Amino acid sequence: MKKTRKFLKLFIFVLLCLLIINTASSNTIDAKRSKESSYIYINEEITLTNKTSHFYVGFVRVDFKKDCLPEDQYPVTFEVKLYAEDGEVYIEFDPDVDDFFKDVQIHVYHFEGYIYDVAIDEYIYVEIPNEVFRVPHFSRWCFAW
Repeated sequence: MKKTRKFLKLFIFVLLCLLIINTASSNTIDAKRSKESSYIYINEEITLTNKTSHFYVGFVRVDFKKDCLPEDQYPVTFEVKLYAEDGEVYIEFDPDVDDFFKDVQIHVYHFEGYIYDVAIDEYIYVEIPNEVFRVPHFSRWCFAW
């Protein structure tokens, strides 16, 4: 009887651990899947509310701090594109934001593979190093060439 209770407690603990792992953010899972993909062109939307938030767009993580925009601008949806143009890799945000109250951090994870170059209408091979930088406003940012 004691062995059965011990086994049942262990089984419930393992089951709860698996449940917690499987309910992780889908953005994180998609980012890992995108990093493993060898061909990248991303155009997706992210919606920001007034709280600290992290969004994964391909092999890039965008971190927002709470109160980075005026309260009346929330929620705001950004279209985010990750692509190459003339051999340079860009992340682009639309709509543009003139100034954040608090800088937004962009973490580019190491990536080796093909990314779509819009200027020549084909995929090009790139090797992108790990890089972190802060942006005071949104527009288009080049982070690798």
